[in-house]
Amino acid sequence: WTTGSAIMLDGTDLLVAGKRSDDALGGRFATWRLSEAGQAVDGWGEGGIAFTDIPVSSVWDALLRPAGVLMAGWSFDGSKDIATMVALNNDGLLDTSFGQGGVHRLDLGSEGGRHFRLLVDGQGRILSASNVVTGGHDLLIVRYDQTGARDTSFGEDGFVRISTTDEADAAITNEAVRDILIDSEGRIVVAGWTLDASGKQNAMVIRICP
Repeated sequence: WTTGSAIMLDGTDLLVAGKRSDDALGGRFATWRLSEAGQAVDGWGEGGIAFTDIPVSSVWDALLRPAGVLMAGWSFDGSKDIATMVALNNDGLLDTSFGQGGVHRLDLGSEGGRHFRLLVDGQGRILSASNVVTGGHDLLIVRYDQTGARDTSFGEDGFVRISTTDEADAAITNEAVRDILIDSEGRIVVAGWTLDASGKQNAMVIRICP
């Protein structure tokens, strides 16, 4: 079992999201619900633990939705990473109204992708802060509705892709996103780091108009 994120439910219960190790697939999305006293909570999965059959390499975030919980990370399809979200109902079972049977896999064609952070905005739309796993690992912000469908009014067909790599002098060779928020004026702010040619990491903050 490898944990990825923890959130509060109902003000007292703790939900731990992560992956359960699996010899065949490397891991599966899983959650564990604990009471304030640290006891497993009945009514969530089986005995407070909800396992899925959804393969995952790494789980990075989880958040509350009106219908339950949404988790994000990535899986591996044998050739590339696939940014993946999994939605659960309030009983820990898959929310089949989200994506395809409770799962959304981001199709980036021949490029790989990884989800790192999730956010729900004031209109209930889901924002993912992600990386394209190709070359310099461009930053990728994607906006979805509550069913997991991309909001095509955002950016280009629901995507905002940002590269800070300077191809002229290769001053920046890589970048990674680690958090996302919305400021008081509704602008999207992402934070992470860049990697320069010498191997030095530098803090990065980018603001995007809504």
